[in-house]
Amino acid sequence: MEVIKNQIKFFIERGNYMKKVICLFSAFLLLLSSAMTTYAHEADSQDYLSIPSYNKTYSAQPTDNDFLSLQEYNTEYSNGENPLKIDSPLTTQNAPDICAISPIRKQTKSIILANQRVQVGTITLQYQTDIQGGRPQFLYDTCYLSHPSITTYWKLETSNVEFSGDRIGVYFSFIYGSFQDHAWVYFYPN
Repeated sequence: MEVIKNQIKFFIERGNYMKKVICLFSAFLLLLSSAMTTYAHEADSQDYLSIPSYNKTYSAQPTDNDFLSLQEYNTEYSNGENPLKIDSPLTTQNAPDICAISPIRKQTKSIILANQRVQVGTITLQYQTDIQGGRPQFLYDTCYLSHPSITTYWKLETSNVEFSGDRIGVYFSFIYGSFQDHAWVYFYPN
C-alpha cells in the first residue's frame, strides 16, 4: 500500500512540474508571437505584407470611405432626373463662428415603405452643425450620405436628396415586380 501512495505522490508532483513547464512554455510563445511581425503572402506576387497592410489592401473599405456628398448621392441614385434641391445652404465657408461648429456626428435611419409599412433597409448621414439663430443647422459641405443598405427583395429604383439647414430629406422609389412603393427618410440636426 505504501508503494502505491508513493507512486501517486510521484505522479502528482510530476504533474505539477509539467503544468509549470507548459505554462512557462505557453508564456514564452505568447511573448514571442507579440514581439514578432506576422506576414502574409500575396497570391500573385513574391512580396509579403504585414497583417495590417494585407487587411488594408484586400478587405472591404471602411464605412467612412463609402460616404457620398449630397451632390454625389443625387448623381448616383437619381438617374439624372431629380437635381439636388437646396434651401439655405449653410457652409463652413460662410459660418460666422467657427467655435460653434459641432464635431462630426452620424445618424442612421430606417427606410420604411409608405404603403407596405415594411422596413427595407437603412441609410446613414454623417454631418456637422453650426448654431444659427439659436438652434443647430446642418452645414451643407459637411453632410455625407452612405449608400442605402437595402435588406429585402424590394429594388431601389431612384433616390434623391432635399437639403435645408433644418432638415435633410431623402426620397426613395422602390419596385418589386409590378409593385411600386416609396419612402421618405428625414434627418434633423441635433
